[in-house]
Amino acid sequence: HIKYISLVNGIEETSLPLTPIEFSTKWLKTEHLESSFIYENQDVLPRTWLVPETIALQAEEILAAVHTSQLPDGQVFDPKVVALVEDRDATLQSSALQPTDYANVLSITETQVELETQTAAPAFLVLSDVFYPGWKAKIDDQSTRIFQTNYIQRGVKLPPGRHIVRFEFDPFSFRLGFGITVASCFACMY
Repeated sequence: HIKYISLVNGIEETSLPLTPIEFSTKWLKTEHLESSFIYENQDVLPRTWLVPETIALQAEEILAAVHTSQLPDGQVFDPKVVALVEDRDATLQSSALQPTDYANVLSITETQVELETQTAAPAFLVLSDVFYPGWKAKIDDQSTRIFQTNYIQRGVKLPPGRHIVRFEFDPFSFRLGFGITVASCFACMY
């Protein structure tokens, strides 16, 4: 999702790939600069969020749902309410989220994202970052599985309660390469 766009004066708002109604309800004019207007997307998703339900589908069905906002059964796909996963082990159907449930980012680096979560019932945590091999996750320092979510994102199943969730990039290929380099250095010394 795009958070901000800039339109140059004279370009019609209807020239966007949205209907005038969608444009007027989704985008808020926030700035007027000399030759353009800045609009903020009011429907953009946060860095991380919780959903009470996941649905397992085939990859092509997930991609179609993401593109059309429609599930294969015709229902509306709202990523704020349900997450789409390819693995049946990730399925979850829990009670609705409570007003006290939350997921907050504590810290972000290039190789780590740390979050604090609170849920009254089991939930599914979605991180808007790209699913990529080499990422590992822990909930309260216990390893947990990362599921490919909404076609390109990362997600983990959460038990109820307050938790610290940490995503770390630790690819095997890097450790293997480092080991080969160290071994080569020792071999060259002898």
